[in-house]
Amino acid sequence: MAKTKTEATTAQKAATAASEAHKKAKEADKKNSTPATKATLEKTSEALTAARTIKNRESYVRVVNPRLAAVVTGLNKLAKLAAPRSYEYSDDDIAKMKTVIMDAAKNAITAFELSKTKTAKGTAAAPSFIS
Repeated sequence: MAKTKTEATTAQKAATAASEAHKKAKEADKKNSTPATKATLEKTSEALTAARTIKNRESYVRVVNPRLAAVVTGLNKLAKLAAPRSYEYSDDDIAKMKTVIMDAAKNAITAFELSKTKTAKGTAAAPSFIS
């Protein structure tokens, strides 16, 4: 059974708990900074990072397959335009279409590659389509 948006996942609950524990540790360290409070703050920071990583992975897994399916569906719809009995197109149209598709695919892959270096922001500009 699919989860509704109101149901928190285990990862979301863990991230919330880790965040609350980290806030308490920060407050305790602020009031009375000792080696023990610093160690607790470090541990809660690590737990918070781990919980966020799991939550982010869960979010990725939840949305990636529907988005990939939408891309494939769109490409399959586009391929149906290849029927010469129903549509008229030129070699130039095919070249332009190929450029738009390949540029969009390259930009999507590059965004993933650059995100690993933490320098990618935003998405590519909307392509100019065949007129």
